[in-house]
This record gives sequence, C-alpha cells and structure tokens, in this order.
Amino acid sequence: ISIGGRVDKIWVKNEECYDVDYIIMNGVRNDKPANQRVTFEKNNLNDLSWSANIGVLYKLTGNVDAVLNIARSYRAPSIEERYKYIDLGNYVRLGNPDLKAENGYSGDMGIRIWGKRLTIQASIFANRITNMVVEDKGEFIYRVTETNKQETLPALIYANISKALLYGFDFKVDYHVIDNLSLSFASSYVIGRDTKKRENLPMIPPFKAIVGASYSCPNIGSLSMSLYTAAKQAKVAEGEIKTGGYCKLDLSIATANMRFGKCGVQLFTGIDNITNRSYSNHISTNRGSISVEPGRNFYVRASFTF
Repeated sequence: ISIGGRVDKIWVKNEECYDVDYIIMNGVRNDKPANQRVTFEKNNLNDLSWSANIGVLYKLTGNVDAVLNIARSYRAPSIEERYKYIDLGNYVRLGNPDLKAENGYSGDMGIRIWGKRLTIQASIFANRITNMVVEDKGEFIYRVTETNKQETLPALIYANISKALLYGFDFKVDYHVIDNLSLSFASSYVIGRDTKKRENLPMIPPFKAIVGASYSCPNIGSLSMSLYTAAKQAKVAEGEIKTGGYCKLDLSIATANMRFGKCGVQLFTGIDNITNRSYSNHISTNRGSISVEPGRNFYVRASFTF
C-alpha cells in the first residue's frame, strides 16, 4: 500500500499590461500612445490546491498481481492560459488571470500476469474533472488609456466552465516466441464527455491497436515491424471533423551499441507508413486545414554515449 499527498500555495501577481507599451517617434518616447489598450488590469490573487493518492498492489499468486489506484489531483492553469493575448483583427484570444485550478478524481484497477514467456497487463480507468479550463466565446472588455473609456471586442476567453468525465481501458500482451523473437499487442479506448453540456470532449482519440514483432541478434542489432490501426472517430466535439479508420505499417532497424574507446554509437533507421497510406490522425486535426498526416517517411538517426 502506498499513500501520498501534496499541498500547493499558488500566488499570481501582475502589473497593469498593455498591448503597446510605448512608441518612440522622432526620438520622443510616448508611454500612452493613441488607442493603447489595457489588456490586463493590475491583479493579485492567491489559491490553495492539493492532491492525494492511494495505491494498492495485491499479489494473488506468485505471478499474478491485482492493482488499484485512487487519486485526487489538480492542474494549475498555465501562464499562457492566464495571460494569453492574441489579436487577430476580427477577434481576440484572451487569457484569464482569475482561473481556478482544475480538479480531478480518478481511479483505475487492473490485473498483471507475469509469465516466463507471456506477459499480460489490463486495466480500466475513469477520471472526473471539475473546473475544467476551456476557451469559451465571450467579450474582451478593455480600457483605452488615452480616454479611459471601456470598449469591447468579440473574444475567445479561457474560463472554468465545464465538468468532464473520461473513462476507458488499456490492454497489452507481450509474448517471447523464442529468446530473440517477441510479439506484442496493445490496445486502448477512451470516451470523453462534457457532463455539464452533455457533449463530446475535443481531442479524444478513437479506439486504437498496435501489433508488433521484434527480432534481436546479440552484438548486431534488432529489427522491428509494427502495424498501427485506428477505428473511425464519430464522437467528436462541435467544430471537429469526423475521421475514418486506417492501418499503417512501420519498419525500424537498430544496430547494437558500438564502442569506440570511451564513446558509444548506435544507429537507427526505418520507414514509417510503408504503404504510403493516406489517413487523418484525429488528435492532430487542430492544425487548421492540414488534416492528412505525412505519407511514407524514411529516417536515419544516431545516438552517441560517452
């Protein structure tokens, strides 16, 4: 049994911020140019956050373990989420210094089987998040320093508005056929829901699975091949694009670590997406109009150790 905990005091302080600090014209500095906006008023706030966890590992037999973990976690908003300011002309993307920390209540339980040639790991999990930080439509209310008048612009503003629930499973099997040849299979699935709005969460991957084979030759290197598969993702958030299922095949070769005096060198090469499959990775579709992943890729890398 393992138990842990942590308490953090978060102090956030900022001076008054402007979108233009000053302008120098003909050698004369103007600290309050025309149309200068106050983007963030002077602010000083304190917050207290804590986390705790308990984990239990119970050995059912000599090579079978049962695992249970329960935790209360938090994530303090980043500097970007608190102080982002991007003016794209037609609207503004804005941070929020007053954001509260996200809180999470999670649990997972699973079983692990350790054999001489076969290893199995399986678990189910759930994570409930409150005070979730998201970008929401709103208005940027700013003050013009020259006139001290308040004005507004359409904006996407970070806010604590949502409650979310994520749950799913992951599964992994490794099998050593012979001493130098091993096969593997791994799969995972997660469902994400905004429980306040009763909508799908964004950036949630579909069901995926990987089948792999690896052969190693002592003092020479190793050869690995993996088949990556993903199901279609239709449970998407508003504004996201549904993606179809796909399979892609990867190959990699690695040499053994070659010693040259006190220096070691290991070389890696391979081909990603051998069949040049056209596919969309759902969790990468936030790159605007670029929705198709790169095709066939060749790579060579080297690792030096001293």
